[in-house]
Amino acid sequence: MWGDSYTGGQVIVVGAIEQRVKGIVAQCPVFGAEPPAVEPNMANFDRIKEILLRGDVRGSALCAPFINAHTLLMVAPEDEMVHANYAVARQAFELIPGPKQWYDISGGHFGLLYCPSDLFDEASRVQTEFLKKWLGAVASQPLHAARRPGERRE
Repeated sequence: MWGDSYTGGQVIVVGAIEQRVKGIVAQCPVFGAEPPAVEPNMANFDRIKEILLRGDVRGSALCAPFINAHTLLMVAPEDEMVHANYAVARQAFELIPGPKQWYDISGGHFGLLYCPSDLFDEASRVQTEFLKKWLGAVASQPLHAARRPGERRE
């Protein structure tokens, strides 16, 4: 799963709930302006899961300890978005059980989005290397190995 900004936090929530997720890339993720006021425990996670299933995707930092996928957080130390707090993102990262990777990227919240640019190339390279490293075995399976909807296997 891949997400940028607000969806960077959402992929953490979905990745914690959906066990089929094998890899997560969260680019300049939004985890909130301040650390959560409650502990990231199973009771709070179950509450977030219940809320998510109704369509609300807040609570991403509290989901971090329940991720079972390889996770890359690409974070801008000088992120100008109030809800993309660097310290809160680092706290969420520390809660992820691993394997995980933290990557600081310059340019603020939006700098790496401009293509062509050196920052865009840097972000693309780091993310591609991460996905190849952790999903390489999955990605190298032949396409015909996947079942299409309605298709029968012989």
